[in-house]
Amino acid sequence: MTPRTQGLGVTGSQANRGRFRGLLLSVWMLGITTILGLGGCAPHEQPLQAGDPAPPFRLAGQTGPALSFPHDLRDQVVVLVFWADWCTYCREELPEICDRLVAHADQGLSVLAVNQGQPRQAVETFLKETPVACRVLLDADLRVSDRYGARMLPMAYVIDRRGVIRQRFLGRTSPAAFAQIVAGIL
Repeated sequence: MTPRTQGLGVTGSQANRGRFRGLLLSVWMLGITTILGLGGCAPHEQPLQAGDPAPPFRLAGQTGPALSFPHDLRDQVVVLVFWADWCTYCREELPEICDRLVAHADQGLSVLAVNQGQPRQAVETFLKETPVACRVLLDADLRVSDRYGARMLPMAYVIDRRGVIRQRFLGRTSPAAFAQIVAGIL
């Protein structure tokens, strides 16, 4: 008997079986987690890369009518920013990006802020506290986020006038980096 099992009425072989069962359970849980994680990843859910065509979508506007991309934005350069109010970087970055890039609207730039799965009321509350100068769209069922592979936030894409992704940004990105890429496309 070991000091840990002494006085508990547990023999050495019982203690070893208990450790083995614990190890077996851990391996089983790791296997299940891996299978479930891999099973949920369809090819279209991987983040898109520069050179990929931007998938079309239709989303409700936070205010105003729904937007169909690319139909409603023909001949526009589009910055598509995926965000949520619980994302600290999104809260900081979204207003800065929109404010910096809205100045290029007359040159054919549209900035779309796609909220990920939050109720309209939560989005409205956030926008009252933190107004943004770009169009806000609601991806309530996360279908568009999945098609673009937007699993981590913030994530953004710069899409050229032909509907081809020119740049993908993942994580906190300076408005200057967006402006530099956009200037090269406009």
